[in-house]
Amino acid sequence: MFDFSIFLIYVVLKGSVVAVRTADKFAPNQSHRFLGICIERFNEGLWTKFTLRNVIEKTAVEIQYELYNPTIQSIEVLLLEKRLDRNLLYLRDAPLDESRFPFDMSRIPYNPSDPVPINDKKVCFYHNNIGKFYLLVVISCYLSYLFVAVVIHFEKTC
Repeated sequence: MFDFSIFLIYVVLKGSVVAVRTADKFAPNQSHRFLGICIERFNEGLWTKFTLRNVIEKTAVEIQYELYNPTIQSIEVLLLEKRLDRNLLYLRDAPLDESRFPFDMSRIPYNPSDPVPINDKKVCFYHNNIGKFYLLVVISCYLSYLFVAVVIHFEKTC
């Protein structure tokens, strides 16, 4: 059966790596497992939702789960850590390596009497540097349509 006691304590910590197994009648073994970093948690009570993010074949995938959804079979915290930021939605703009975790990741043991480890890592991401951007406007008229192409140079910063 499902052990909510472990999950309810740690789900509020955005930045933890969590694996969720849900019932799926179309899957070969009748269940589906998704592993990812918790980037968002919102609402309270029975409507609590959380979002997990991982990279699958060079594509970022985010799945939002309802905490009290009856199709959830198990929730396992694989890596417990806390981030200093209020939310981790900035990982959407960061390189994919920042939110990539292997699906065969094993659980890292944690002693409940120890304080929760804080991850103070600075994430480098690509953003539009307003002072240094290149604008290329190509205007072509074809069948009375106006096409404008804009190319902006993005720089990597930490």
